[in-house]
Amino acid sequence: MASTFGQQLCWSGLLLIAFYSVGCVVFVHLEREAELQVYANNRKLYEDMTTLYSFDHCKDPSFEKLSFCRGQAEFSKSLKDFFNQHRNSLEDLRQWTVLGTMFFLTHLATTIGYGNSHPQTPMGQFATIIFGLVGIPIMGYALALVARCHLRATAFLFEKVFQRSISSLRSQILVLWCLLLVFLLGGAVVYSILEPWSYLESLYFCFVTLSTVGFGDFLPSSAASKVFSMFYMISGLGVCASIIAVLTGFVAEGHESMDIFLSQKIKECGDCCESRG
Repeated sequence: MASTFGQQLCWSGLLLIAFYSVGCVVFVHLEREAELQVYANNRKLYEDMTTLYSFDHCKDPSFEKLSFCRGQAEFSKSLKDFFNQHRNSLEDLRQWTVLGTMFFLTHLATTIGYGNSHPQTPMGQFATIIFGLVGIPIMGYALALVARCHLRATAFLFEKVFQRSISSLRSQILVLWCLLLVFLLGGAVVYSILEPWSYLESLYFCFVTLSTVGFGDFLPSSAASKVFSMFYMISGLGVCASIIAVLTGFVAEGHESMDIFLSQKIKECGDCCESRG
């Protein structure tokens, strides 16, 4: 007996809950301690480097105005920025807490792969392979259902508000484009509030995310931003994937039309040459 759309949604939801639950237990156990050790090593290296040039008496009134002492403070700040900007953070980024792990599992299963967090231990790397093989089809199934849900909801609103059906393929494609614009423009507004980014930077991040390019040059930093990002990916990726599938079909149809056109022209040219001969 064929399952209903609601049953499919419930089933995909249960699969995602199981995927996230087991993943959090596994990766927090395997990676959190290693992450804390990396931060400790970074802080130790930073302290050793600052010790090489530090002068303890720079805090004394007699020395604090010296150019060397002023440069020492500037160098310490520059060195700390260098560590943090090159992914050798001195502070705990909490990448392998429960929330950090859920964010990692989301961009693993959606194949976005920002690259900001990756397993350090051999067992964590092996677990990534297993969870990728299991999670990617589960997420793909869920994204397809969510996209259908968005399309159905939009069709219902159009019929109620505008008294117009969108059953035709052209109408459905138009709705998908409208939904994508809503996700891009609306998401950019939210990220410009949650993150210290301009609207254009937020729009750029939204496009990179929904297209699964995932450069990783802009990343959610706060807990609220990460939570929103997980829902944003699951909600918007299916719409973007549907549009890409439609555009791919248009490219394939264009190739077939061009192939038929060129074949006819070559045949006509051959017939013309034979008649002249």
